[in-house]
Amino acid sequence: MAVRNQDEIMYIDSHDIYVFTVEDLETLEGGGVTVTWKLSWTPHSEAIIEKTSNNEQEISIDGKVFTVYIKPQDNKNLKPGEYYHEARVTTGQGITRPVASGTITVEPTLTSSGN
Repeated sequence: MAVRNQDEIMYIDSHDIYVFTVEDLETLEGGGVTVTWKLSWTPHSEAIIEKTSNNEQEISIDGKVFTVYIKPQDNKNLKPGEYYHEARVTTGQGITRPVASGTITVEPTLTSSGN
């Protein structure tokens, strides 16, 4: 079951970390499980940011918890506003489904990361 209304705030040109817990799976570790996270304007538009657990610097997994890492270069060119985000798990057997979704409010910043 997907956990809805996972609403967050993201600051432009900044590091952000989002932590999600998948309640109805025993574990996300092993067995060829992949987690993909995407950010877009709507559920029907193209992804603006995409992260995958195939790269531990993008998404790390620990038991039922996965953490998405955002870097300043990922969100540097975003416009302030409301965005849709969704995380999807795919098992080693090819079973795939959303596990989290919600809104991310992107906020401007006065300062710069320098990147």
